[in-house]
Amino acid sequence: MKQGHGVFYFAFGAAALMVTGAQAQSENSTPAKKPAWAAEATMNPDYVGSGAPAAPATPPSDAATPATTDDAASRAAEEEAATEAKRKADQEAEAAADKAAQEAEAQRKADQEAVEAKAKAEAEAAAAAKAAEEAEAQRKAEEKAAAEKAAADAEAKRLADEAAAKAEAEAKLQQAIEGCRDSLNAEVTASKFSFANESWAVSRSGRAVLDKIVSIIADCGDVTIEVGGHTDSIGSEASNKRISQLRADAVVATLKDKGVDGSKLTAVGYGEEKPAASNDNADGRRQNRRIEFLVSAK
Repeated sequence: MKQGHGVFYFAFGAAALMVTGAQAQSENSTPAKKPAWAAEATMNPDYVGSGAPAAPATPPSDAATPATTDDAASRAAEEEAATEAKRKADQEAEAAADKAAQEAEAQRKADQEAVEAKAKAEAEAAAAAKAAEEAEAQRKAEEKAAAEKAAADAEAKRLADEAAAKAEAEAKLQQAIEGCRDSLNAEVTASKFSFANESWAVSRSGRAVLDKIVSIIADCGDVTIEVGGHTDSIGSEASNKRISQLRADAVVATLKDKGVDGSKLTAVGYGEEKPAASNDNADGRRQNRRIEFLVSAK
């Protein structure tokens, strides 16, 4: 408080000095010499120089006004500084919030892009896997179809070859059968093999012919041979039928005696049913009293 009072005293003294100086100047144009105490007073407000009048006491009401003003100014400055600090803090907080929001949005977008990229990659991988699976299935199906076709072709070829071979074998067999039949019948025809009227006995010349027949049968292979007996039209049909059967049986028995396998031979009597020549003359009737061979596969 002492210092505060000193300030008040200094202010009051300065005012007094200003008034006194002004009066002195107005009264005397020559400036008055500043007393020594004035300089000392500027250095120490509490100093009262010798010869100088004592400063009057400042009224309490006058001294309180500057302090109140300073406090208000100080408070105003502090409030202004606080307001400015708050404004800056708010700005910084808002900027930080904006930055955080931007970063959060950027992170959200990055996360979303990552999720979308992952989903896309998974979809592409799934599509590629599906395509590969379908391609593999297609490859297997084509491979299976090709194998089945190859097997079918091979089977068809086998069957065709088998059929061709069978047909060729049958053709050869038929050719052999026909050749055997023709050879047998040609021999008995050329040798004029025949029986006496109403006889079934094989003559000596007939046995010589049958020797040749045995050789031909040996070359015919695995066949069955029917020996058919025939007659002319002289006599009854029943009698001729019986005689023709006896003639066929006699030839078969002779062939067996000469070594032909009996399982290959059968004897059938046709009687007068199948004449080879006319029964109106002796030569024709002789030709009809014959045997004839039919050959077939066994």
